[in-house]
Amino acid sequence: MHNNGIPVDNLMPGMVLSESIYTEDGKQLLIKKGVTLSQELIQGLLKRKIEKVIIGKNDPAPVAEAANQDTSFSFPKSLEERLFISYNGQRFLKLDDPSIQKAKKQAIESSHRLLQGISKTNRVDHEEVYDTAREMLHAIFQNRDAFINIAGIRAIDEYTFEHSVDVAAYTTIIAKESGIPYEGLLTTCAGSLLHDAGKMLIDPAILNKPGKLTDEEFDVMKTHTVKGYEILKQNSINEEVAVIALGHHERCDGKGYPKSMRAESTPMSAQMAAIADVYDALTSDRVYRKAMDLYSAMTIILSGNGKQFNPKLVGVFQHSVGIYPIGSSVHLNTGYTARVIQQNEGAVRPVIQLLRDNLGKELEDKKVVDLVESKDIFITEAVKEKTAA
Repeated sequence: MHNNGIPVDNLMPGMVLSESIYTEDGKQLLIKKGVTLSQELIQGLLKRKIEKVIIGKNDPAPVAEAANQDTSFSFPKSLEERLFISYNGQRFLKLDDPSIQKAKKQAIESSHRLLQGISKTNRVDHEEVYDTAREMLHAIFQNRDAFINIAGIRAIDEYTFEHSVDVAAYTTIIAKESGIPYEGLLTTCAGSLLHDAGKMLIDPAILNKPGKLTDEEFDVMKTHTVKGYEILKQNSINEEVAVIALGHHERCDGKGYPKSMRAESTPMSAQMAAIADVYDALTSDRVYRKAMDLYSAMTIILSGNGKQFNPKLVGVFQHSVGIYPIGSSVHLNTGYTARVIQQNEGAVRPVIQLLRDNLGKELEDKKVVDLVESKDIFITEAVKEKTAA
């Protein structure tokens, strides 16, 4: 503490430190000399009970307008190309890429047409299946994080169609990270889009029941795997696509359905879709329950490692999506709330965007922080909410 410094209570955004600030034991640097103070940094100093700091004597006095200047994002220059894109003359976080959100909306609309076509006519539009899969692959290759970002609002009555697209996206990402070539990715994406085709042939009273199914109703529900496979084969859909509908509820330990096949007998694409199907179902609002937070859903997937799910594929999925997945909300040790906007190597130190301060007030300056570089900040817990930029 400096006896001749300025009380932290009197600091204003725009002031510049003329001496570095360290932790009480002097071992760890908190803020370097020369840094311009923001409201977040000042709040951090107050939280640490630091009383005074040294401010440059020749610095111009900060003007009142400083706090209201357009500082939507402040970030290290090293992050700029990694995190931001330009679209129609505006700057967006890649996570909020409007072109990818448009592609996802179109995929959901296509899923609606495909599944409704099965429900009404028992027909599958081959051309639309593969056109949609190609467009999804293009979007995922361009910006996978934006495509799988599930921080947006989901409509419960559109669950089936959004679920099909999200499962296809997650499954395709697992396949891509597993080294599957393009043609295999196209087949996997198409099959995942149609993984619930058989549900279109289930009695709607059972399919949309808001409460728990009876044993008899669950037995009927389980037939959607065989019904889906059969309707796809009747429409001359190739085997590699159709087996995903048949096998996405099989388990590695042989306790799944419809054939109780173990991992060695279940197509790899169906094993990938099994992980994606459960994860997306857990993290979606349903008529009978609210969505689970992303962190808790990931822990359930990890707990099924080697029993319900293929351990190797679980590892690929966890590495790709992260313990704190893209778009998820988290609490920090500073008391702030943030959302995860990019994964880093390792599971627990992603790039985050600050959303609210320790009093729950929304921040004007939604600063971007790379937790790999900011060692003094860490995630304390996941937050059960869906965030928006």
